[in-house]
Amino acid sequence: PYQLSLLDEIEAAGLTNTGKFPNLVSFAERALADLGEYRTADSLLGALIRRQEAAAGTRRVPLLIAFLYGHNKLRMGDLDSADYWVSRAAGEGAPRLPVLVNWLPSVQSQIRIGQGRLAEARAAATALPTGLRGRRATAAMVRAMLLAAGGDRGGAARLPEGGLAALYRESGPTQSLFALPLVTAGEWRLAVGDARGADSLARLGKTAAALDSLALSRSALVGRAELLLARALATQGDSTARSAALRATTALTNGYGPGNRWTVAARALVDSLLR
Repeated sequence: PYQLSLLDEIEAAGLTNTGKFPNLVSFAERALADLGEYRTADSLLGALIRRQEAAAGTRRVPLLIAFLYGHNKLRMGDLDSADYWVSRAAGEGAPRLPVLVNWLPSVQSQIRIGQGRLAEARAAATALPTGLRGRRATAAMVRAMLLAAGGDRGGAARLPEGGLAALYRESGPTQSLFALPLVTAGEWRLAVGDARGADSLARLGKTAAALDSLALSRSALVGRAELLLARALATQGDSTARSAALRATTALTNGYGPGNRWTVAARALVDSLLR
């Protein structure tokens, strides 16, 4: 709330054309992304872009804001919009920006994997960064996604697990950036028939995403972990699966929105468990 209030003050003062404004936007976007509140981030960034385009023209959106908007569209599963905004930022010299140096390869790889353009995805993945643990966790997930796209789901499930195990050994505290790699690996575990492994990874993912008590009901990342847990429990015949699916529906509705495919999937699971 404080960051959003500061952005409002900067806009009201007519200072959106300063170099500091995109950096302030990135702080707010990072906080919302950590909390899994992607729908709120989408609304914030979209409104900022529309106001900037109305004031200065469609090509005057700061590159950093364009990239952040595209990255969040990827999180929401909107590949066409993600591709448009990320490509627009990357095509105008933005790779010099530190945020893009650190995140553009993984974002582009995921977009291309989702589009089935695997050669381009592999090319982008050659530049996956190292450094901080969150970036390395994401890089491990991207490499695993490439394996899965090539048909090796077993290898895909094992790759991020190994990488994340090493990251846990480095330092005890988890990060929200661990959540999606854990959940993604768990989804592949479930796909190859390992419901117990999926259950374990879902619980680890939920722990990583639960940054505060509100995240349990508002984070899309928590919702993804709860949905995986519900599916794993249902596969094992556990009667608590429906409770997990209900929790997933609440968190996904708040984090992604009611019409997102993950939210729809959670509601469908709840309905199926009533039968």
